[in-house]
Amino acid sequence: MTMPAPLAEGSRCVLAVRGLRGPLAAPMAFWFDGEGLWTTTSGASVKAEVLRRDPTCVAYVPPADPSDPGVVVRGHARVHSLRDPVALALHAPTISAAMTALAARNVGTLLGYAQDAPQIPLRWTPPNRVVVRLAAEEIEEITAPEPGPGIAPALPAQVPAVVRRALAGRRRIALAVDGGRLDVVPAAWGQGYRLTLPVGWGPADGVAACAVVDAEPRRRPTEVLGLALRGIVTDRTLRPERATWWRGFDLATVDVPAPTDPGITLPD
Repeated sequence: MTMPAPLAEGSRCVLAVRGLRGPLAAPMAFWFDGEGLWTTTSGASVKAEVLRRDPTCVAYVPPADPSDPGVVVRGHARVHSLRDPVALALHAPTISAAMTALAARNVGTLLGYAQDAPQIPLRWTPPNRVVVRLAAEEIEEITAPEPGPGIAPALPAQVPAVVRRALAGRRRIALAVDGGRLDVVPAAWGQGYRLTLPVGWGPADGVAACAVVDAEPRRRPTEVLGLALRGIVTDRTLRPERATWWRGFDLATVDVPAPTDPGITLPD
């Protein structure tokens, strides 16, 4: 089987894991070795903690052209700690080769890390990172829906204005759901968090969900910016309950109260 172009050529994915209160999802750099998807994160991150408890995960890899199919990779992950001497003794050559390939795919980002090194928290430096490999058990091509007419939703006021301004107007998102089967697919949203979903795909009402939207990734890690809204999906509409935003290495999670005013809120 020929490797789909997003896996062969892409460098960014959205990784979804199974949290205690529903799915968690975040953009990640990746490299695909033909059988598994490799990425890396802080050993102290929520993703790493969750995967140690439940290795179930799914990644969505977008295409270079939104009109082309993207790819969903489903499977189970193994977390390799750089502080685990037994794991390193058994898997060091494989891990080293994978990280070299991941670095080659993301050279610009590595240069950005070098530039921003004095501002990078200790928990994100190499000695405190883990390497994650998602063993691909199922690979499916999927085409993102067209956003269609309309406007993007007003983002929660609990999110800092600088983040809301950067993301204002963005309609394309990744949507993770967990209704017994964890999944993450491309979607679009509009006013009131109304969802447009891929043809033939749709979660049941009341399913836990997480929508991710981020700015185009820049080469500087201190400039990465995005938002994940978690809640439930009812009648193809996301009802957000919690928001996690990040800007560089600053990250926070806040509760999102139920809306009381159906009117339109303009960005700051």
